[in-house]
Amino acid sequence: MDNPTFQKHHFFLTAIFTSLLISGCGGGGGKEGAPTNTKIPTSYTIPATAGEGGIIEPGSQSVQSGASASFTLIPESNYILSEVTGCNGSLTDSVYTTGNISSQCSIVATFSLVESDADITAPTAEILYPWEISQTNDVAVRVKGIATDTSDIASIKVNGITATIQGEVASAGSENQRKNKFAAETATSSENNVITVNWEAIVEIASGDTTDLVVETADIHGNINSQADIAKVINSKTLESFVLDSKEQRLLSFASYKELISFDVQSRQFSTSTVNLDFENSLAVKAYNANDHALIGASFIDSQLVISSLDLTTNDLFRLKAQEIVLPGDADFLWSKLSDMAFDQQSNAAYFLFRYFGEGATPEAHKSVIFKYSLDENALNLIADGVTQSNKTLDSDFITYSEKGLLVFTDSGNNGISILKPDGSDITPLTTRSALADLGIVLSLVVDVSANSVYAIGSTGIVSANLDSGAITALTSGTLTNRFNNLGSAVLDVANNRLLISDPFLDQMLAVDISSGESGVFMRSSVGSGPAMNPRHLVLDEAKNIAYVGEDDGSITAIDLASGDRSEIAKIDHQYTAIMSSVIFEKDNGLLYIIYPDEVFKLDINSRQVDVLSDRSTGTGIQFNALTGAVLDKGNNRLVLTDSTQDKLIAVDLTTGNRSIVANTESETGNDVSLIGTVDIALDVTANIVFLLNQVQNSLFSLNLNSGERKLLTTTCEDNLGNNLFTNESVQTLFYHAATEQLFATGEGILVYDIKDKSCAADGIYIDSPLDIVVTSHNQILAATWLDLRQLDLESDLKAIISK
Repeated sequence: MDNPTFQKHHFFLTAIFTSLLISGCGGGGGKEGAPTNTKIPTSYTIPATAGEGGIIEPGSQSVQSGASASFTLIPESNYILSEVTGCNGSLTDSVYTTGNISSQCSIVATFSLVESDADITAPTAEILYPWEISQTNDVAVRVKGIATDTSDIASIKVNGITATIQGEVASAGSENQRKNKFAAETATSSENNVITVNWEAIVEIASGDTTDLVVETADIHGNINSQADIAKVINSKTLESFVLDSKEQRLLSFASYKELISFDVQSRQFSTSTVNLDFENSLAVKAYNANDHALIGASFIDSQLVISSLDLTTNDLFRLKAQEIVLPGDADFLWSKLSDMAFDQQSNAAYFLFRYFGEGATPEAHKSVIFKYSLDENALNLIADGVTQSNKTLDSDFITYSEKGLLVFTDSGNNGISILKPDGSDITPLTTRSALADLGIVLSLVVDVSANSVYAIGSTGIVSANLDSGAITALTSGTLTNRFNNLGSAVLDVANNRLLISDPFLDQMLAVDISSGESGVFMRSSVGSGPAMNPRHLVLDEAKNIAYVGEDDGSITAIDLASGDRSEIAKIDHQYTAIMSSVIFEKDNGLLYIIYPDEVFKLDINSRQVDVLSDRSTGTGIQFNALTGAVLDKGNNRLVLTDSTQDKLIAVDLTTGNRSIVANTESETGNDVSLIGTVDIALDVTANIVFLLNQVQNSLFSLNLNSGERKLLTTTCEDNLGNNLFTNESVQTLFYHAATEQLFATGEGILVYDIKDKSCAADGIYIDSPLDIVVTSHNQILAATWLDLRQLDLESDLKAIISK
């Protein structure tokens, strides 16, 4: 081995000798006789030795001063690494990396013989929420899962964040497991001293990007699995309500009253910044004020209008004015809202539009009110209270400012777009409503100053109207390529010659070229590729990790749950295009049964062949009137169906399509519980009992297929606010989860009925309530909503979109 002390002296003497030679020759580029300093790097040879039972590679390394080195540790059979030390290093999996070397040091590794029953395996882990790929708008996600090992689990980390271990998982159907009304994960095994625990961690995710959630597990013996499980979370933000900052060419919106979202229209990159709004709706309506490089807006709460300005340089909020809004005749209306605003850069004034609503749909039952706020004078004045000063009716849901005056739109009568003078003295029609008939529902007006025109944006098209003549020019030549379902905001991006229009219903933004009328998706919040979907019914092939959804237009879509990708596998050609009633999956033969009110279809998933199984002309027996739900009774080779107009259960033979009565009032007890109005059915195969969800009676009951006995289970299921979700005839679908003996029903939320406890709890998801749900073997809830497939965690009130 080299002697570093000898090396150091040798290098030093060599450096002096070399310096003298250069100086004597007058070289080195410096003044003759000037000393020259030459720095010679120092290197170290780091030896690495391993004890009995393993090796370390390489056996030594030459390392420059200030650098580090890595060594790989390899245990022999029946040995494990006990310890590795030296050179201020650290161990990651089987690789030992030194610190920065500044002096001679060495590595020593020891190995120990493993006893026959010793634990040499790291804990396994599985992320249960969120799904293996999902999308969220949140900046942090609550990650939940299970971990399993034969030894005590020392730690679980997600992206370096230590998870909270919540104790051992209860066995399936046990009393402890049942105490959670929304059912935590169910352990699959407690044999052979296997320990399974629940865990969760809150992890920040990258804004506008994809984050890998990586789980690391360790047990008390030092066994580590650095990638026990991985899930991907897409953080994609969509801007529903935004304004254009023309100075910095960005769209501005609020994720919350503390977070401002900025979207660069050139690079299409998101960024966020912290703001200091007073409360959630401080700027319920807003506009860009180029004079001050600020957002100006207002809120309207408890009859008080509060006008504020957000400085876009400092992100500070300034309260400009607060004033109570009380008008003559207010008592004639039930409620009012701040509907829209416009800003006049030239006069430095904001206009606020209020809508007042009374009973009925007549013109007299509502009115429009406009206030003008002058920033220079800090004065708020009423300019129109339902009528102009010339006594002409003002009726509009939105306003925008032009040099000709305020532009408003009236959907009643034949007024169309009108121009209101800024002082409210008079209003003049610009177009008729019939001239805008091809637009469908008019959603917004956007002014193009340079073209002296206004764009009227409708649900099916866009036109421009000249502000002098009112002449109409179709921009989109008929209908839009991408129809709007709902409009959030629309702005004119002058620099890029386009309209940017958001559709919050589809979570997307369209760009429309104002020269050619061509439209395309500018931004979209999506998971997976493939056609858009509108799922009503949901079934799961858990073995293949595929979900199938049925849509009202007859489409059957397969969703790859690993990627979120969608593909249409069939489209049912139902003669009356009725609403699909149910979809049933038969995994053994790879079949889907699609039920309509008067017809049952069979779809072979592999061949994509669709056949009629049973209808009025196929099969014999009792006729269908209004089929609503179905369940597969595989043991009897039949479907069992509910007909909401008949007090009977109907069976369809899977081979012949013949129909027969399974149960009716003539042969059953408990006949005071009627089947009329039943919307869905679920089957407990072991007990041979079906459960029935009744929309008319707002109830859940059971029917024993052996005895015919009917039992009312409940008519009450309250959420945490005390609201009974078994009301309003809103319940729709039913799912039986055998592992926990629970029934999951959808309606104005999700209702969970515990069969053993005879108790029901509800989770009131009043926004985006699911149309159908399934529960996996790990008790994960997947739900079909209007536009997506999502995962729900009822215990924590969480949702993550899986495919959209």
